Amino acid sequence: MGVGPGRFYSLLRLPAGQQAHRYWTEWTEGIGGFISTRELTEVWGAKWRRNNGGQRTECGRRKKVIDLVTALSARPNWNVSLALRFLTEKYETRFTPRKFCDWLKPDNVQAVLVAAVTFC
Repeated sequence: MGVGPGRFYSLLRLPAGQQAHRYWTEWTEGIGGFISTRELTEVWGAKWRRNNGGQRTECGRRKKVIDLVTALSARPNWNVSLALRFLTEKYETRFTPRKFCDWLKPDNVQAVLVAAVTFC
């Protein structure tokens, strides 16, 4: 029996609250003893989620938040912690996690980046 990525990852249904933090932790460290989604992607590419449409879709949604955190934290005087705090304070009360991910189209990502200029 071969070793595949499905043995190391379980897409968790995350409870409400601090979703950006949880998505980031899932991406960088892993959750619940499972390997991080970044490691899975680096090692197996898209293969680890290929035969699971729900997992593929949900990971695509969450990746939008990861990319946004990365873009924010790359700004001068910003870091991951500040980016996560900004997203939590500015958007968590306005959106459910799924709606926020779906809302993150290119124009809206740009609007978030602009709004971040006046944060702090």
